[in-house]
Amino acid sequence: MSICIVFLVIYFSILSMQQIIEIRQNSKGNQIMCCMGKSDKQVTGLVNKQIAIKLSSPMIMALLIILFCIPLLNGKMNLILPASLNNILLKLIGEFGACIVVFYICYFGIVSAMSRRYIICPAHLNDMGQ
Repeated sequence: MSICIVFLVIYFSILSMQQIIEIRQNSKGNQIMCCMGKSDKQVTGLVNKQIAIKLSSPMIMALLIILFCIPLLNGKMNLILPASLNNILLKLIGEFGACIVVFYICYFGIVSAMSRRYIICPAHLNDMGQ
């Protein structure tokens, strides 16, 4: 289980760094949105939605595989393993899923907090838009 956590940390670290770099590259576009009348709050909301989608989209295929294959594999393992270990795979997948959710929330928070540095609406433009 510990090797899975190591790979999760590496996975989310790479995705987070990729997101931070992309947000930094898009900082001019965010400033243009501010010039077009979007408030800091609206731009931040759009960036947070982008972060959430980009961090979760690679996990969709894995989630589909887990949802369809794990129950079948668990049934086969229940036939092979002793009764005391029945449904052990479902318990392990539950723990692994909880780790993924915790890491996702932590890394989303980190990327969201770091992205705020690159969402800068000039004060005079923001005041004119209101």
